[in-house]
Amino acid sequence: MALDWIETFYGLDNIPSRVTDTSHQLLRFVVSYNAKYLDEKIREAVKNCV
Repeated sequence: MALDWIETFYGLDNIPSRVTDTSHQLLRFVVSYNAKYLDEKIREAVKNCV
């Protein structure tokens, strides 16, 4: 997974897992939230075009 590579590259794998778990959950939430938001915008745009 990309996150694992980033953690290893920056030495973040040495940070306690509790901290990284929390940041992963936040990151996943932000990504999924943005994906839902973009999905809604795309659907609106398609409806307007049809």
